[in-house]
Amino acid sequence: MQSRSCTATWPRGTVCGLTVASLVISWAFFSGKYDDEKQSALLSFLRPGGVALDVGANIGFYTIPMAIRAKEIRSRVTAIEPVASNAEWLRYNLALNGCLDIAEVLEVALGNECGQVEIALADDFLAGGVVGNATFGNRELYPRFPRTMVQRETLDRIWEGRGRIDIVKLDIEGHETNFLEGGRATISEHRPVLLIELNRVHQEIRRIDFDTAILSLLPEHYTFGELRASGIVPISNLAECSDTDFLAVPEERVPELHQHQS
Repeated sequence: MQSRSCTATWPRGTVCGLTVASLVISWAFFSGKYDDEKQSALLSFLRPGGVALDVGANIGFYTIPMAIRAKEIRSRVTAIEPVASNAEWLRYNLALNGCLDIAEVLEVALGNECGQVEIALADDFLAGGVVGNATFGNRELYPRFPRTMVQRETLDRIWEGRGRIDIVKLDIEGHETNFLEGGRATISEHRPVLLIELNRVHQEIRRIDFDTAILSLLPEHYTFGELRASGIVPISNLAECSDTDFLAVPEERVPELHQHQS
């Protein structure tokens, strides 16, 4: 492990590997919070025997709370993280919280194609951090960022026999549509609740009409929700979403969504 690291102990676990050079991660350290309400809302849909899937796990801000909850109710966690330094810290943090026995880290990216691909190590790495965010994109789009090669897979290819997916946290810097395209069959079979980042900046860079694309990529009979002060509020379309994340909930689990409304 690198020496330039800090450890944060939060109500939902301990995370080590936070570096001052990493902007997003240092904020989590100094504030003592990281999407607490969103984590609670998503975890409320995890059932005994199910799997929590963290796509874009970084060093474990969602994975650790997922794993702690999964251990309490005898579920499991699978974390997807393609960047080697992030994955190293993620495994360390799972061990630190006593959760390696119910969690696995797959050091791959998930998209709509398979094979080796170049990934850009974004702002946190550029600022000198040893961990941080990464994104796909050609050198013209991201000319300043260092790059590394990673293995890319599809969810449909890797998931057979891994268990029932109950919840998914999906945050992969504007490539959420590629994940959904590569996981159509699995998502249709398991019908998980998804917490999806709504990254307008990256979507504009990729020239994606995300609001339209999401309707064709999710299975039928899904509804959208947004976490607000009053709880999870249903929204009819993503134009109504004022946050950076939204929930996609299968209609058979909508009654559970209503439990979060005041």
